[in-house]
Amino acid sequence: MANEPPLPSDYGFASRPDTFGPDHAAPPEERDYLNAGFYVFQPSSLLFEYYMGLFHIENRFNGGFPEQDLFNYAHRRSSNMPWRSLQWTWNVNHSTVRDYEAGVKSFHAKY
Repeated sequence: MANEPPLPSDYGFASRPDTFGPDHAAPPEERDYLNAGFYVFQPSSLLFEYYMGLFHIENRFNGGFPEQDLFNYAHRRSSNMPWRSLQWTWNVNHSTVRDYEAGVKSFHAKY
C-alpha cells in the first residue's frame, strides 16, 4: 500500500498455521493464519524497519495478538513477502497426545 514502508529486497519467514484449538487432525489443516509461537526467520535491520513501519500505521491490522497479527499482515500469502509453512511435525499449537504419537517434535501450549 502507498503509505507502507518499502519492502525488504530479501527475507525469510516460515511458521506453522494456527490450529485454533485442540480439535484438529494430525496432520493439522493448512490454513492462511500463522501461529507466532514457533517461527523461523532471517533477521535484518530492513525487515525490522518494515515491521516497525507497519506497526505504527493505525488500524492496519488487528492487534489482538500484536506480533502474530503483525506477522500475518506483513507475510500474508497474497503479498510480495508470503510466509512459508514448515513441515507439520516441527511444531503444533494446542497440542494433544495424538500429535505426540504422530511424531511432532515441539509443542506450543499453555497448560
